[in-house]
Amino acid sequence: MRELHAYGMRVMAGLYGHETHEQARHALSSIVGRRTDDLDASGMTKATIESLFENFHDGIVAPLMWYVLGGLSGMLAMKCVNTLDSMIGYRWGRYGDFGLGAARLDDGMGYVSARLSYGVILCGGVCGRLWGSVGDFSLLKGLRVGWRDASNHVSVNAGWPEAASAVVLGVRLGGRRVYGTHVVDGAPIGDGRDVLHGDDLTSAMALYRWSCACACGVACLAVFFLC
Repeated sequence: MRELHAYGMRVMAGLYGHETHEQARHALSSIVGRRTDDLDASGMTKATIESLFENFHDGIVAPLMWYVLGGLSGMLAMKCVNTLDSMIGYRWGRYGDFGLGAARLDDGMGYVSARLSYGVILCGGVCGRLWGSVGDFSLLKGLRVGWRDASNHVSVNAGWPEAASAVVLGVRLGGRRVYGTHVVDGAPIGDGRDVLHGDDLTSAMALYRWSCACACGVACLAVFFLC
């Protein structure tokens, strides 16, 4: 939780604070697999939000869920599979066939937790709205738009946390991404603004913090009732 938050704050400091865009680009390249050299400030803001909430599922919600279900061994298994997918689970290039098993196993282990993260982020948005750190949004619209757009992502799981964050923040994510020499023309996620600004990243960081708090709360309640 702390590391993802730190990288997000570094990007924000480089784009909209006292550091440089190159420092923001360097921080962003640490948490995304895509190329960042051709991204402007809006593109880097969008990439940061997408990666922040995709990794919110992979690094926080999924391990917590597997910890509740299987203890430390369950959490360790989830993290090993997710790390293997990050290393070789590509659909193209050198590991296109070799990494297929890792990618499918990661999809299976994260299937339920990805949908859970969708609800957790919406809850984080409600909490942030009540405390004034996240802008106003319609929960019913969030449920409808998120459900509609989550399947637009090339990943069966990553679209859910990204769709929830897009709805809460009132922005449009997805679109064109470049991984090395491979171009992915992703469908849009959300129906908000396409050009993002510093306020969007500030709200995204607040939403991330509230979502982390909600995830921990849900995990504690689950452990309490299961025990």
